[in-house]
Amino acid sequence: MAAATYLRGFDDTERRDDCSVPFTPKHVYSLKNNTLSGVTLGQWASILRRHGRSIQWRVYWFRVLFVTVMAFFNSVLAVIEWIVYGRRVREMQHWLTSHAAELRPVFILGHPRTGTTLLHNLLALDEQRFTYCSIFTAGFPSSFLVFERLGKWLLAGLLDATRPMDNMPLEFDLPGEDELATSLLADGVSPYTGTLYFMSIEREFRSLFALREADPTDAAQWRAAFLLFISKLLVRDEIMRNVDEGSHARRAENLRVLLVKSPCHTARVPVLRSVFPNAQFCYVHRDPYEVYASAEHMADTTYWFTTLQVLREAEVREFIFAQFELLYNEYAASQAEKCHAVEIAYAQLARDPEGVVVDIYARCGWELSVNMRQALKKALRGKTFAMYRRNTHRPLPESLRADIARRWRPYFDRFGYIANSHVRHASSATRRHPLERSSCDAGRTSS
Repeated sequence: MAAATYLRGFDDTERRDDCSVPFTPKHVYSLKNNTLSGVTLGQWASILRRHGRSIQWRVYWFRVLFVTVMAFFNSVLAVIEWIVYGRRVREMQHWLTSHAAELRPVFILGHPRTGTTLLHNLLALDEQRFTYCSIFTAGFPSSFLVFERLGKWLLAGLLDATRPMDNMPLEFDLPGEDELATSLLADGVSPYTGTLYFMSIEREFRSLFALREADPTDAAQWRAAFLLFISKLLVRDEIMRNVDEGSHARRAENLRVLLVKSPCHTARVPVLRSVFPNAQFCYVHRDPYEVYASAEHMADTTYWFTTLQVLREAEVREFIFAQFELLYNEYAASQAEKCHAVEIAYAQLARDPEGVVVDIYARCGWELSVNMRQALKKALRGKTFAMYRRNTHRPLPESLRADIARRWRPYFDRFGYIANSHVRHASSATRRHPLERSSCDAGRTSS
C-alpha cells in the first residue's frame, strides 16, 4: 500500500522539553463525532446521576443539551425496537447462553493506535465469513435494528468524512468498536466513560478494563450489556441474510463469524474466553514510541468532540502511560496462561497488508476464498485504503522517550523493539521478522 507521510505532533520549538502536543480546547459547540449521540434517557440519566458533578457545566452546557435532546429521540426509537424485535432479541440471548461454545468469534486486540482499525477493516472485507459491529450499530445500540437504514441517511451529518486523528474514512457502514455500544447499554459502566467524557476521574474506571477487580455489580452490568449487544448483532445478521429464526438446531452454522475489535478487550481475554471458549484472537503490536506519539495526537484531535471536561495535558499523558501498562500486563498474563493469539507487527501490516491477511488466514486455519482475495485486492486499490496515510511524528523529547522506555520496558523486550532515548523512533526496528509466529501453531492459536 502506498502511504503518504506528513508531520504531526511534536514541535521542536516548544519551550518545555516534556511538552509534546499542546492541548487547546476546541469543538466546544460541535455536534459531530460524539459517542453519546446514541444514548437513551435512562442511560443518560444514570451517567448524570453518577458523574454529573464532574461535568464542567459552564463550558459544556451546549453539549449536555444536545445529548439530552438526542436521548429523547433515541428513547422513542428504543421503544419501537423493543416492540418489533424485543422477543427475537430475548430469544437470541437465551440461545447464546447455552450455545456460545459453538461460536468462534474473532477478537482483534492491541493498544489504541497500534493498527487494530486497519486490520479490522481488512478482515471485514470477507463478507461471506464475518459479520461485525458497524460504526452505526456501535453508536446507536438501542435502536439500530429498526433505525439503521433511515438513520444512516438522517444522521450522516453527525460524522466527519474522515477520523479526526488520521485520514481513515469515517462512514456508518465501516467496522466500529463494540465497547462504545456496550458502554451505553451498561449505563456508562465502561473504561470509555472515563476516557471520553471524564478524564479527570478516569482512574475510577480502570478496574473496568480487566473486570477482575471491578465492583461485582458493575462487572455483571457490563457483561449483561456486552451479551445483549452481541445478541442484537446476531439478530441483525439473521435479518440481513434472511435466515429463518426458527431453525435453531442449525443456528450456529447459519450465523457468520463475529469479528470484534475494541482495545479494551486486550485486558479481557479470560473474560472473553469464559463466554466464548473457542474464540480466536489476533494481537497487533507497534513501536512504543510511535504508539505514544499517535495516542497523544489522538487525544488532542478526538477527545475534544466528546469530553465533558477541559482536558489537561498531565492527566492525558498519565492516562496514556497507565492504559498501555494495564492492557499489556493483562495481555501478557493471559498469554502466559495458554497460548492463544496470532501476533502481527503494525510495520508489516502497513507495508504489506495483503500479505499479512493471507498469513493470518493460514495461521488461523481459515479458508481464503476467491471472493475475499478479489475484495482485498479491490479494496487496497480503492478510496478507503488509498486515503490511508501513516502519520509521521517529529522526534519525541529525550526526557519523554526515557519515560516511555522505562515504563514500557516489558513491551519493548517482548516484541523486540529498541529502547533508546537518543534515536528517533521512526528508525526503531524489531530484532526479528515482524510476522514471526508466536510459540503456538495455527491449530493451537484457534483454541
